[in-house]
Amino acid sequence: MKKYIIITFVIFFVSISFAQESFERKLFNKFVTLFNNKDFDSAYKLIHPDLIDFVKNSDPTLYSFFGESSSIENVKFTRFDSNTVEITLTAIADKNSLFRNFFIIKEGDHHYFTKPWYALTKNWDIVESEHFIFIFNSKNKRPKYGINYPTSLSVDIFEERMRWFLNILDIKKLEKKIQVYMASSPEEVAKLAGAEGKFEGLSIQGADFCIAVFPYGVLHEIGHILLYKKSGKAILPSILKHGIEEYGDGDGGLWKNHLSTYWAKQKIDKGDSLLLKDIKSYPETTCFTKFLIEEWGNVKFKQLLKRISDQKDSNLISLIETVYQTKIEKIGEDWINWISNYHETTEPLIRNRIEFRIIVDNFSRNNLGEYTTVYCDTERKLPSDNQVRNFEKSYFNQKGSFIKKSHQKIELYLLNNKNRMKELFGTEDSVYIFKNIIAITTRIDSIKWRIK
Repeated sequence: MKKYIIITFVIFFVSISFAQESFERKLFNKFVTLFNNKDFDSAYKLIHPDLIDFVKNSDPTLYSFFGESSSIENVKFTRFDSNTVEITLTAIADKNSLFRNFFIIKEGDHHYFTKPWYALTKNWDIVESEHFIFIFNSKNKRPKYGINYPTSLSVDIFEERMRWFLNILDIKKLEKKIQVYMASSPEEVAKLAGAEGKFEGLSIQGADFCIAVFPYGVLHEIGHILLYKKSGKAILPSILKHGIEEYGDGDGGLWKNHLSTYWAKQKIDKGDSLLLKDIKSYPETTCFTKFLIEEWGNVKFKQLLKRISDQKDSNLISLIETVYQTKIEKIGEDWINWISNYHETTEPLIRNRIEFRIIVDNFSRNNLGEYTTVYCDTERKLPSDNQVRNFEKSYFNQKGSFIKKSHQKIELYLLNNKNRMKELFGTEDSVYIFKNIIAITTRIDSIKWRIK
């Protein structure tokens, strides 16, 4: 049976009059009355049974839905279908207007309160693996970003990264599989979360699920979920929290197509200081985590996390010195030297990204012409062999000697649109060219050569 989780919520006292009250409106008013009377046990019975344990464990007083809001401006009921009604509320908190929404759904003879990701995905498909439940909309054939279903490669990669997380965090076994709600755009992530704005991914503290633009953001949110399981209420310092999340993505902490170590070295080369007590950015925290794990090993790193989780010491510097039996000044010195000795190839590391590999794996791949491998996006038509040979002639007029000297194939990516270009190659241009790598959203015979 499909399992779901809910963000707990609270309804502050509100007086609502309706000309004709629907069943859902009466149920809403009943919930309000139970909350105002602090009859939480009865209120839990109105929440979907799959979610009650999560609610009780994370927010037994049902307080988190509105936070500090003190009054409700507006309540709107919208019927989606015969079994689903959305309730949208606007509340005032510190003179700011807050938007929140949740759903009442009917299952059998019962009505339950639930959240958007449950109500809006009831008819979605499911693929399960050892550690995951992937929930996706197979009817959405044209996602704005990413892909619309969990391919075998993506499942294999996420399982491999999950094993890394479980090992480094010393988590023996997950009590529940992690649910991954696969959104097709940042806007849909917000819609499923019942929030405003755009998000690559979201997860809830203490929950066993995330909502993300698949495959983007998934591993980062999995890091959030597992770190909370490991440390619980212990506050994990951001230098480790951010570092584990990003280093755990399997790319070694790629940031804007360069490894985290590259960006730390850029800072050092400019003469900027890089002190442990000051580092906050993702590249820097990832770089330090990478240093501790790769230079000192997994065992010491696990000991460090265990000390934090056991709350034996809240001072990170003291913890590091105790576990690594080395003064923090010496560790910082060794870290700087390690960064200074780092050398990265000048070729962009775009194709190393897990997300790139997963998406391109969904393309058709064909060897055409004499030197070219064509990667054809889902909505692009494969060019003829003759078209590719004409393209090669044009290419060789510009820089053919590079191919002949390096014995490399031309990699030609035919992309659906500029959204795809931006997510894979980080540019909004219609053409991307770097040596033998060429990506276009245009026709193959209309490339405007800009050699890098």
